[in-house]
Amino acid sequence: MNLIMDNSRSNTIVNIGTKETISVSELVKLICKISGKSPKILFDTSKPEGRFIKSSDTNLLSSIVEEEIVTISIQEGISRMIGWYKENF
Repeated sequence: MNLIMDNSRSNTIVNIGTKETISVSELVKLICKISGKSPKILFDTSKPEGRFIKSSDTNLLSSIVEEEIVTISIQEGISRMIGWYKENF
């Protein structure tokens, strides 16, 4: 994070992610699996559809951080996030 702050213009919005694409439904199922939770998942079809998939355009990030950017899998990232949450809350 410091590399971004030190090398970017002020008030620059930077996507931090990968170009890997995942559907919202797949992401929810993955989070549930990793967290060991099994809630009933409902999709409100009366609302606007919005985006079904999520991915990041990391070109700006790559131009700001001139070092190699190390990535981890989405499964590993979610596992770390859940672990951090359990330790801190």
